[in-house]
Amino acid sequence: LYSVASRFVLRTQKLDSAERITSQGTEWIRRGDGAWFLWLHYFDPHLPNWPAAPYDRLFGPPPTYTELNLTVEQIREGDFDGGDGGRSEIDRLYDGEIAYTDRYIGELWKALVAAGEESRTAFVFSSDHGEEFWDHDDYGHGHAMYDEVVRVPLMVRVPGGADGRVVTDLVGTVDLARTACAAAELDGSRFRGRNRLEPDGAPTVTYGEATLYGEEQKFLRTEEWKMVYRPDSDTRELFHIGRDPGERENRLASEPAVADTLFRQLEDLIALIGSEGAMAARDPDLDPDILDQLEAVGYVADK
Repeated sequence: LYSVASRFVLRTQKLDSAERITSQGTEWIRRGDGAWFLWLHYFDPHLPNWPAAPYDRLFGPPPTYTELNLTVEQIREGDFDGGDGGRSEIDRLYDGEIAYTDRYIGELWKALVAAGEESRTAFVFSSDHGEEFWDHDDYGHGHAMYDEVVRVPLMVRVPGGADGRVVTDLVGTVDLARTACAAAELDGSRFRGRNRLEPDGAPTVTYGEATLYGEEQKFLRTEEWKMVYRPDSDTRELFHIGRDPGERENRLASEPAVADTLFRQLEDLIALIGSEGAMAARDPDLDPDILDQLEAVGYVADK
């Protein structure tokens, strides 16, 4: 009940809306004097998918199957109306949330220009996760290591702008802090990861872990291959990302040499970095108020 009520209040009162976040950010920019750092956490493209009008009908007809009291848990369990039509509607509503957020990030940029700050401001955009819309027969995030969940954008604009380029090498979120510091011409050497504004030094592998629902999972990604490992059941999946970007064909049996090599690398990274999973959200000694907040935004399945 607390979780549903909290989500309802947050969305209906627009307490976490992109409009409100941008408004607070632009006020900060207008008050700014000298050097400053501003982090804005946009939350609209997130579960549950409830964009306000007209964004709830931007990519299709007005919603008929989803309501504000429809919970993430109900959607994950398939307890919603419309079948495939309901799934399509939920997917369209997410697209509406992205469009809504995009508009207000644009408003933030206009505020930077109006304040004369864009020429001396580094602008970094990224995300902590994506969403699955039944790509692998599930919904949401926190439950899987497939690319629809773990592949996220990273865009960096240095002060004054520069000729744009697309980096096709592997990049991890561990690189984010160091790259952001470099964009702002600050020393980021105290952070792990690499400065991805430099053309050299691209990693040969990336690593990820920590599920919120179900069995813990780890993954190793190279330029061509990706291995997903579930330690509890000791099961593995191997995908050739170059030929199979949708991660449909498990090549574990057909590519034993590749699988063995990647798994040895994965074991090394687990020994170096690995945890038991998303421990902060599962810690029984965590402050009850924090647990309530985590549950309200879908980061704890149950207390």
